[in-house]
This record gives sequence, structure tokens and C-alpha cells, in this order.
Amino acid sequence: MIEVLHVLSCLFQSSNGSSNNNMVTMNTPYNTLPPAQRLRKFQEQILNCKNELEKKQKAREGLAKMKIVFQENPKFGDEQDVTQQIIAIDENIDKLFAEIKRFEVKKFFIQLNFIFIILVLYF
Repeated sequence: MIEVLHVLSCLFQSSNGSSNNNMVTMNTPYNTLPPAQRLRKFQEQILNCKNELEKKQKAREGLAKMKIVFQENPKFGDEQDVTQQIIAIDENIDKLFAEIKRFEVKKFFIQLNFIFIILVLYF
């Protein structure tokens, strides 16, 4: 059991290598909130990003259809304008995926902190 606690304490070391009371500290806008509230805020942020991601993906699908129409019939519009909009939306989609991953990692570390505290208190 001591080996498990040692492994967990190694997981919870900060980036500079020093242990911070066996707790992970992360620079976040919610650092002052208790862990349960921080967890809830990150879950809300993930949900917001996923909703925005869905909107951007639908917009991209619409632009892709417009691009096909413009390719088949150039008098309806310029294909290059739509292509530039698709590129911009793709960049936004990539940023949203990165944000979702970032919030999921923060949420994961808060959950690990809960588990670590329970293990420390139990043993």
C-alpha cells in the first residue's frame, strides 16, 4: 500500500519537481474556488465548448455544401471566399478541441486530487 501512495504522490508533484502538500496546483481562473465548485465550472466550460463546437461543425458542413454548389455553378458565388471561411472555421474547431482537452485535463487532476485525499485519509 505504501508503494501505491508513493506512486500517487509522484503523480501529484508540480512541474518544478517539488511536492506541494501532495496536491496539484494549476493556474486557472477558478483556483480560489473549492475543488467541487472548480470541477463543476470545468464541466460547464467543457459543455459550452462542445456546444460551440457542434455549431461550428454544422456551419462548416453548410459551407462545404455551398462550395460544391459554387464549383458546379460559378455564377452563384466565388468558391475561394467559401474556402477561406472553411479554413477559418477549421481553425476555430481546432481551438475548441484544444480547449475541451485542456478543461478535461484540469477536471481529471481535480478528480485525482479527490481520490488521493481519500486514499491518504483511509490509510
